[in-house]
Amino acid sequence: MARDPAVVRRKAEIRQRIWDLLERLGVAAFPRPVYGRIPNFRGAMRRAADSSRRRRGGGLALLR
Repeated sequence: MARDPAVVRRKAEIRQRIWDLLERLGVAAFPRPVYGRIPNFRGAMRRAADSSRRRRGGGLALLR
């Protein structure tokens, strides 16, 4: 499948910004550092549970 180089580059930029933000704010959880993977973060389990409850109720989950 051919990928648009501009899209690939932009996605990489967004990932880097998110990884930098998680590390800078100190919310990244073990294992660290978060770069190059889908990171864990403090409160992830709670957010997942909240999201699941909202989905069962038919509403949208908003993560803040």
